[in-house]
Amino acid sequence: MNEFKEDADFYNDLGNEARDGGRFAEAKIHYERGIEVVEPFIGAEPLALDLFTILQYNIAVADYCDDQLKASSERLQKRLPYFEKKNSPLQLSKVYNLMCAIAADEGRFEDALGYCQKALTFARDTHLPQQIADTLLSLGNIEFRCKNFREAKWRLSEAIQIYMEDGSNIDLRGLAYCLEALSNAAVEEAHWDAASKMWGAAEFLRKKIEMPISPTEELGYESYLVKLSNATTPVDLAAWKKVGAEWSPNEAGDYAQDYCRDFVKIDTSKSLID
Repeated sequence: MNEFKEDADFYNDLGNEARDGGRFAEAKIHYERGIEVVEPFIGAEPLALDLFTILQYNIAVADYCDDQLKASSERLQKRLPYFEKKNSPLQLSKVYNLMCAIAADEGRFEDALGYCQKALTFARDTHLPQQIADTLLSLGNIEFRCKNFREAKWRLSEAIQIYMEDGSNIDLRGLAYCLEALSNAAVEEAHWDAASKMWGAAEFLRKKIEMPISPTEELGYESYLVKLSNATTPVDLAAWKKVGAEWSPNEAGDYAQDYCRDFVKIDTSKSLID
């Protein structure tokens, strides 16, 4: 094994551990050290480009989670030729998915949809269900923010279907994000009990997998909770959230799917899963 790979993997692992724990500044330091290790070998060692692009992407993710949207976007745009040169469908899908999230957060929804379509094209090339589901989740979030609630539920329903395909090994991270997105949609449509239950289920899943709320998410979460609290009594809100928190992941996913079906006539002929 190349020595630079061992060192780069070491710093990447440290960065991932810090990022998963919400320590984004620390994560970026580790990733940058990994880049310093591999950069001299780009052009001479094919593996160096692979590691370089992974580390660059991971810094962009850390920047995004730390609410540094401009820094994340500039890094992705500047390094896009490297990602394209590597030509990994999985990585390109992830890159365009992140570019989609940044554009959506900046209110550039047309750009976001374009990036999302590119991400979905590459995701299909990977033949990896989770990557397809992650892209459908992004698409559902964009539709929600554009007030296209029917389309949002449709895409989120498809994402949940994939996240739950392996009933014994559900993607809890993806399911939690879908529940939060659907809870937001339910608030906008004044379905207070459904919103509270799905939020309670999402909170439970976040705690279960130790997934902290990032700075990028904080403002949206606060706004959402204000709307929900203002529209319900403290007793009702606590009771409904408790119901959701007591669901198993399968029960939470089934409830979310039923919620989508209750308010959306799913046209399976236009599914984006396949």
